[in-house]
Amino acid sequence: MLYAQCELLDEEVPNRQLLGYTLEKAESLPSDSYTEASYAVLAKAIEEAKAHIAELACDMVNKISIENNENNKNLAAYDQFIKEVGDGDDDK
Repeated sequence: MLYAQCELLDEEVPNRQLLGYTLEKAESLPSDSYTEASYAVLAKAIEEAKAHIAELACDMVNKISIENNENNKNLAAYDQFIKEVGDGDDDK
């Protein structure tokens, strides 16, 4: 039996894996199969895709960093609470 859980997202999330695969395929195209002008258009699109991938990676790192900072604040607040009130283990 296969069980899958799906969640609808509030915002569109780009698929970096598909973009990376398409980029690899585009980079492997031989330049001698195209006119100089059409290959220049392809090269420009490849560079724009690389920049987009780098931007997505930076956005992801920033989001993770923000989430980690929030988690660290929550842990610090919890640690302070435990110091002030105790951990509830009165047997020690």
